Amino acid sequence: MNRILNKALKAGGLTVFFLLLCASLFAQKRKKSPVYEGDRHYRKHEYLTAIPFLEQAVREDSTKAKPLFQLGACYSQRYHKAKAIHLIEKAYSINQKVDKNFFYWYGKALQNESKFDQAKNSYARYLLDAKKKKNPLYILAQKHLIECEHALSIWHKNQDFMVRIIGSNVNTKYSEHRPVIAPDDSLLYFTSTRQSKYLHDLNVGFIENTYSTIKKSDGEWATAQWVDSLLHLTLNDAVCQLFDNGNKMLLFHTSNNGDVYFSNKKDGKWAKPHRFPHINSNSFESDACMTEDGKQLFFASNKGTKYADLDLFVSQRTGDSTWSDPVNLGITINTTEHEGSPYVTPDSKTLYFSSKGHSSIGGYDVFRSKWHDSTNTWSEPENIGIPVNTPGDDMFFSLSKEGNKGYYVSYRESGFGESDIFEVVRKVKIPYESKIFSKDSLFEFRGLSLILEKYEDNVLVDKKEVKGNKTIYSDSIQIGYDYKVFIINGMDTVFKDAFTLEYVPKGNQLIKNFYVDIKDEDMIGKAYYKGMRVPDLNSTYIYYKFNNYKPDSKAVRKIEKVTALLKKFPFLKINITSYSNDLKTDNKSQELSEERAQNIFEEIVRQGISEDRLKTRHKGIALRKTKSQTAQQKKFNRRTEIKLTR
Repeated sequence: MNRILNKALKAGGLTVFFLLLCASLFAQKRKKSPVYEGDRHYRKHEYLTAIPFLEQAVREDSTKAKPLFQLGACYSQRYHKAKAIHLIEKAYSINQKVDKNFFYWYGKALQNESKFDQAKNSYARYLLDAKKKKNPLYILAQKHLIECEHALSIWHKNQDFMVRIIGSNVNTKYSEHRPVIAPDDSLLYFTSTRQSKYLHDLNVGFIENTYSTIKKSDGEWATAQWVDSLLHLTLNDAVCQLFDNGNKMLLFHTSNNGDVYFSNKKDGKWAKPHRFPHINSNSFESDACMTEDGKQLFFASNKGTKYADLDLFVSQRTGDSTWSDPVNLGITINTTEHEGSPYVTPDSKTLYFSSKGHSSIGGYDVFRSKWHDSTNTWSEPENIGIPVNTPGDDMFFSLSKEGNKGYYVSYRESGFGESDIFEVVRKVKIPYESKIFSKDSLFEFRGLSLILEKYEDNVLVDKKEVKGNKTIYSDSIQIGYDYKVFIINGMDTVFKDAFTLEYVPKGNQLIKNFYVDIKDEDMIGKAYYKGMRVPDLNSTYIYYKFNNYKPDSKAVRKIEKVTALLKKFPFLKINITSYSNDLKTDNKSQELSEERAQNIFEEIVRQGISEDRLKTRHKGIALRKTKSQTAQQKKFNRRTEIKLTR
């Protein structure tokens, strides 16, 4: 400012000074405008820093194509991927020449949203129009186009896993990384950038700290706690693995450009970590994984790599505390891109790791490779596919000891914020058993039909009748699908239910019982009580001699059978209804039917049945006497009906 003033004064006029002062003030005002600041940071690839300025610019004027486009490009980097396509398309609708790299960024936004066909076309258009072949975006466009082709090639392949996000007790709007699970699935360590006081670079983010959480009795994770002081960790250090039944730990420490450390648990507390022997160097070492037998250590390092990219190495145990020189896993596993976060299954036969190379569909993807004993080589890595892998970064994949469940980190728009921790469940088939009960749990039903329908994305993919034996309905069922259940009696559907099988139950078996209403008497014939089939609700008839109310010996045996059923099945009741012949008067007929009903009532009570389970009715004359009545009809008039009820 002083130089401007001196220059103006030397020119000998205040007019010149005034014009220069206005120009200076205008330049300062322009420099502070959100359009200018957003563009400045965008051109320096400081996308996160540029976002608030560009958002303000778009709020102030949403008709300018350039800030719309730049904001969409920034969003497509990671921060608000779902919004990127709309902003970039809107910018293009205003000005089709908004940016020479338009089709690159449009392709990137489409790829982020798994619109691989459209993204592939956009990258191809960019490559066709690009004038500078050495432009870094040109090289990236070639890579991303291949990623889209990889995605399309695996899109319809069988998906081995289903994915679900862990809740807000673990994940936040910040980045969560490096999930490490205890062998019994009861404890989870992870790193997070939440609540950090150390902001070293706005475009890099907060420093990571280590947290832990325990699994509650309901299967959910408790609120995570900061544990850095407990583990003697410093900033950006992390737990890599728990092994040896949770009594030993591998850690990453930022010292010496990044090294692998270990710690042992003593008296329930972790000892101070020490550098792991013989594998660390002046290069970067991280992401360590010990095999189940303790004989091999896999880890990531950029030691000796041509472009300082991370490769996977392995070191062999040679003694109680000695290890061989690390060996690079070679070009079958490692590429010119980054490889990291190795996990080896308990049998040491399968290696899972993340890579930006191979057949990635974008960013880091999770791959697996099989060990061949016959050749002592690893197989060509296989992309484990969608939905585990996305166009973003998918890392730190590990499985439970049984191999049916695991955890990893993924960047997804549907998450809580930045990267989040997800649970993965293998879509395995497990044994399935059901029993069908009455709603009051009194009866168990057999002989009904149980139909199971399997759905994926609301589309029916399978339907079968679950077979039943004497006690249970059993079959197999697959994890990761929605199911509808129909229970059918004859031609009637007597029960419907729906459920989603998202995880492997304890014991690796699903036991699911159903409780139905008893719709009709036909179902009673398929009901069991304490393993005994419930008798049909039939009637027992007692016949009498003319003008007599006492049952004969044959009738007594029938009554004893009814009483035995009542004792076996305490939920059963009976209605006792008596009739008589057409006697001289209606009163005489009524009295006789009452005597017959009361006699049966008293006999059943005498045999130990509670009175509240019995109900009597006396109908009097069953059928008026006529000249045409047969002897059989006359006998039928002289009867008591004992009807079983519930």
